[in-house]
Amino acid sequence: MKRIKNRSVFSLILGIACLLMLGILVFRFMVQGGKWASFSSENAKSYNISDRNGVFLGGKENGEAKYNLSKATRSATVHILGDFEGNIGTGALQTKTGDLYSYSLLWGSSTEPAELRLSVDAELCIAAKEAMGGQNGAFIMENYLTGEIIVMISGPDFDPAKEKDPNALLDGAYLNKCISATYTPGSVFKIVTLAAALENIDDIHERIFFCPGSIVVEGTEINCSGRHGQQSIEDAFKNSCNCAFAELSLELGADTLSEYAQSLGISSALNHDGIIVKPGSFESHKDGSALLAWSGIGQAEDLVSPFAMMRLSAAIAKGGESISPTFLH
Repeated sequence: MKRIKNRSVFSLILGIACLLMLGILVFRFMVQGGKWASFSSENAKSYNISDRNGVFLGGKENGEAKYNLSKATRSATVHILGDFEGNIGTGALQTKTGDLYSYSLLWGSSTEPAELRLSVDAELCIAAKEAMGGQNGAFIMENYLTGEIIVMISGPDFDPAKEKDPNALLDGAYLNKCISATYTPGSVFKIVTLAAALENIDDIHERIFFCPGSIVVEGTEINCSGRHGQQSIEDAFKNSCNCAFAELSLELGADTLSEYAQSLGISSALNHDGIIVKPGSFESHKDGSALLAWSGIGQAEDLVSPFAMMRLSAAIAKGGESISPTFLH
């Protein structure tokens, strides 16, 4: 009798385990079915990826990889398009597999050529790349009314049709710095400090700030770009006055500034079309310290991704309404 009972318990456990594994399989099938289907049809599949104006960027014809014939176009759009070797994990070739292979749970993978149109403008990407002059960094621009990303440039770049040897590329060539890198924001971080001040300091619009050109906090001199004299909060923001915003930072305190950096997306992980954006950071320095004054004006250890700052600026331009940015047209 005891043996039968043990066998029943074992059978029940085995049945539950089978149901659990089946549930996991069904879930993964629904989420990753497009990628699974692409493996079997990749060699024969045809698809085209173009910019918002229909300019061909890359694709496959009967399994043969093709890029735009222009080197300028290829290198200026490589980080948003990706490469066929899969070195750029944030490009459309790697993140939009399901769209490229026209997969559906009901009908499976389509044999018809797929068309994927990105939101970027190839000509503007080329112009932005030329303006960067070969410097390392990032350039990103969004239509704040629609959320469409018009320009996305990361330097250094490379020509995906010609340069196949990773050892021949400059460091960071595969990294999309608009999404996967963070930088010291500088004065653009004053947007965060201003938002915190407007909501937490009752008489902020009646305040008069005085800028003598520099202030001293705990024996550390904090310089300003000019001597702005007496000014309102509106003038202080227009002048990008370090003295006024250092004063605000000290009054608001580290906890409040950290809270606003998080809630406005500066130091939180954002999702961009299924891609996790590298989060920035705001260090909560001691209240009343020079480091806190510096952090409130975008210095010290402040870090932000270009994507997050673009998203915040677009929300302000749209009257406080945030639209999720997209690189699909």
